[in-house]
Amino acid sequence: MSFDVEYIDVDAIPVSHPVQQFHQFWQQLPKDQGIATWNDKLISVVPEIVPWMSMLVAAKAGRYLIRFCGASFEQMIGRNHQGLHLDEALPEAVMPDRLKELANIAAGNGPLFSKTMLPFKNKETIGVYRGVFGFSTTSDEIDRFALVIAPKT
Repeated sequence: MSFDVEYIDVDAIPVSHPVQQFHQFWQQLPKDQGIATWNDKLISVVPEIVPWMSMLVAAKAGRYLIRFCGASFEQMIGRNHQGLHLDEALPEAVMPDRLKELANIAAGNGPLFSKTMLPFKNKETIGVYRGVFGFSTTSDEIDRFALVIAPKT
């Protein structure tokens, strides 16, 4: 199972979509050296977007822990990935592209926006918009990644 991601400009995403709404929120955050600072209280500011979010935390040996998986995202994919490492949650075939994407964000080349069709076993394929946003808890490196993924419609 794999999926192709088409990177797009944020302006291609409808203003009412959770990815676009989170982007508007992210733009307003104070930045230290261009990096948004994360604290757990931030998600309380955007409660309508939280169900479509996942939060990844940089872990040891180049792995990423899925610290949080929103209820709507969980329902869409049919599984709760919270507490798993990204390589335990995603098919092996897509991992190189996802790791490259996170490395780009960590290098300060974000946020990234895309659209794709997510294939699921025993389910229909779902068209989604995706946004990947970097945050820091240390002020000097991006170590948190907010993913907002929701259906196009």
